[in-house]
Amino acid sequence: SSSNSNSSSSRTLAALVHRRKGSPSAAATALPSTSILHPIIPVFGLGASSGGAFVLLLAMSGVHFAGICSEIMAVPQMLLHSHISSQKARGVSPVFPPTMFVHMPKDVRTAQRVHLNMNILKGQGVAVKEAAVLPRPLTPDHLHLACGPEVSLEQSRAIYAALSSASYLTQEGMLKQDPRQSAWRKVLKDAKVPSITEMRLEADASPVAEELNLLWARHEIISTTMSETMDWFESTSGSSNA
Repeated sequence: SSSNSNSSSSRTLAALVHRRKGSPSAAATALPSTSILHPIIPVFGLGASSGGAFVLLLAMSGVHFAGICSEIMAVPQMLLHSHISSQKARGVSPVFPPTMFVHMPKDVRTAQRVHLNMNILKGQGVAVKEAAVLPRPLTPDHLHLACGPEVSLEQSRAIYAALSSASYLTQEGMLKQDPRQSAWRKVLKDAKVPSITEMRLEADASPVAEELNLLWARHEIISTTMSETMDWFESTSGSSNA
């Protein structure tokens, strides 16, 4: 029954997001009628990319999170200023949950916006934390360790060798080009990586593509910071600036 309730809650949110007139305010109104919120158990929000902006907007719209994490996204500073001003105009002290931003500094625009968001929230006494995710090197075994068993050790090493031979990697194994833009798939096919025709290579469906995006570290959902995020949530639980 818990699983069914969560599925129902997810569908409620999805409908609100995709509805033409849907808004975080509408979502905030609908959420209390779902099983997402609990009167005793702390509720935390986490979203990535547009989902990151959504949890920030939900917090501004009255959803009482114990903490939120926005990955690879921030909101325009005018929205935060507007939220603070509207609360003050109603004679209410601005309230916001502890907020963690996980982002990739290579995306300069988002990084700048993250820092602006952090400064505004800090100015209101909100607990804020930043986790910056930097590019990492590809190693011969990495794709097997990250994507196995779909990617075998043999395939992982063959992919590394193919990209290295095609000058797609620096001597340290760092990607030279954005994998969302480069022709790395053709490189792997031309190199006849074992069982390459059976490997998922489509964008948003390929574990190899997703992992290369993570190594490039410009804009991708991140799981490596999850333990840090959960530890921080636990340490700040109950420390809303209310």
